This record gives sequence, structure tokens and C-alpha cells, in this order.
Amino acid sequence: MTKKPFIVHVYPKNDVVVKKFYDKLGYFRLLVPSKVAMRYIGKRYFPNNLLIRLKKKGILNYQSYIISTEKKLESKDADLIPKADIWLFSLINLNDEEIYTSAYFDAIKKRANHLSIKLLHLTSHLDSSHLDISNQLHNEYPKIAKLTANGMVIDFNTESFCIINNEYEEKQWITSKKSKIDNYSIQPFLKDQRVQANNELYFIERWLVIGNDLTVGMRYSSSPIVKQHNSITYYRRDFRNLTLKNELEIVQSYLNSQQLKKGLIPATFEYFDDNEFWDKRYQAISDLKLNSGFDLGSMDVLCVNDQLIILDFNEHTLESLYQDLSLVLCEALKEYLNL
Repeated sequence: MTKKPFIVHVYPKNDVVVKKFYDKLGYFRLLVPSKVAMRYIGKRYFPNNLLIRLKKKGILNYQSYIISTEKKLESKDADLIPKADIWLFSLINLNDEEIYTSAYFDAIKKRANHLSIKLLHLTSHLDSSHLDISNQLHNEYPKIAKLTANGMVIDFNTESFCIINNEYEEKQWITSKKSKIDNYSIQPFLKDQRVQANNELYFIERWLVIGNDLTVGMRYSSSPIVKQHNSITYYRRDFRNLTLKNELEIVQSYLNSQQLKKGLIPATFEYFDDNEFWDKRYQAISDLKLNSGFDLGSMDVLCVNDQLIILDFNEHTLESLYQDLSLVLCEALKEYLNL
């Protein structure tokens, strides 16, 4: 019998997102214990949700290793990661101050080499300067001031962002923040060209990336801060995957298995037949990977003047997926992990 690979998924503790989710339950907090809420939200992180599915199928052994974000991580902290066949990293930065040090990364690489552990996605979300929107836009309005720490910009928290419409508002906002100004960045507030003429609608593309595999979420919202919980989202896959990745059989087999339970049901995502659409996005992923090492997680993207602009990328992120799309992405993750 072939030994199942043991994978340790390393990512930072994110109490802030869980707490904000739990607080938003309002009255229902009385009915839902906090530990239950944390388990609920935790299982909807990407790529955790896919790793858990693969573990349940008996394809791999999986353990999460959660890093404390309360202090800087030094070389000695690398010794605490459990031994495994593969270390998979999702090292987003959740603090305003840097927690990862070069000594920590060097120690991880040295220990992995000594123990013959395969390293995947040892990127850190620390330097996204290559994502800066071109300099000529920096003095144009409107702008958005937002917290720089990953995942901290939330639509119902007005302290996390501010839309600035002119120079006077910008000066007023800067004055109001005083000592906290270093926690924020100010960028052009751009609107996707597909909703440019609609003052009540906002849009982003939400990309789910697993190596060379891509799923694009089309996300519409009435909020300028477009999130899963405040939007309508539908997902697209490359039409060519139906044959190249045998997805026709995977999805059809699942849908057929549900007929006795639910009757005939449609797929919850679409296959979009536009090679130019996909090839342009694959190139953007390739460029980001070259600059940052990122190739597993999600990205928020706009299209402005026919140019794709990557607003953000996240190695560890909330993303709820239905069963049929999860099955397809599990196959992509198996290929990424070389299982």
C-alpha cells in the first residue's frame, strides 16, 4: 500500500477576522458559541477547505500549524514546525508591523533541506510594491485610504478605509489620523470599466489560483469594498479544461450522483469559451509569480482601460465553494502537490 504524503499547512493566526465575523452575528451570537463560529469560518478558508477534503478522501494526511502573530519570528521558531513530507505555506501579514524575518526564512529552508521536506509557496505577502498602480494616477481623485495589514479592510468598519474625493478631504483625513497614519496607504480608487457608468454598482474579479490553474469569480456589489458576504458572485472556468483536464467527467459524475437525492441540478459555475480572456489572465498570474513567488491563493483584480490591475493577493483567504467546484479545485491541488 502506497504511503499517504503528510502535509503541514503553515499559516498565521487570524483572530481579528474571526472576531469581526462573530461580532456581526448580532443577536445570533447568543445562539452560536464562539468556538462553533470559529470552526465554521475556519473551514471556509482557501486552501484549507480543499486540503480537508483531500484528507477525508484518504489522499493525504494533513495538519495545520498556526503561527502566532504576537512577535517577530526568528530562526528558532522554524524548529517548531512539525516534520512532514511537504510544508505548504500561506504566510500573509496580518499585523501593521513585519513579523517575518530573513533569519526565519533561512532557517526554514535549511531545516527542510536537512530533513528532505518539500517546500511549497514560501512567499510572504510582504513586498507588493510591484502591484503599485502607475505613478501618473497617484495624484488623481478619487482615492482610497486603507489599512495596509492583510484582510483588515472591511466594508462595515469605517476606520479601515476612507474614500477621498479631493485634496481638501485628503488633508482632513491625514490630520484626523495623526499617529496612526503609518498603518494606512493611499491609492487611486479605480472602478472596473464594466460598471464605470453605474454609480450604484461596483465590480471586481476574484481569482482563485492553484499553480497554473485559474478560476475567476465575477463579483458584483453595491459597496465600494467588494467582499464575498456583500456581493453576488459567480465563477468561471476555462472552457478548454473540459477536455484538457478531464473536468467534463469530474463534474458530470458528481451531478449524476446527486440526482437520486435532489433530482437534476445544474453546475454552480460556468465554462467560459474565450481564449483571449483566459490567456490574458494566465499571463498576469505568470508575471506575479515571477515577481513575488505567489502561486496559491486568491487575487482581487480590476479591468481599467482594457488593462488588468491586481489590487491585492492573499495566500490564506475566506472563500466558500459549492461541492462541484470544490471537486475540480481539489484535482488542481492534487496536481500542484504532485500527488
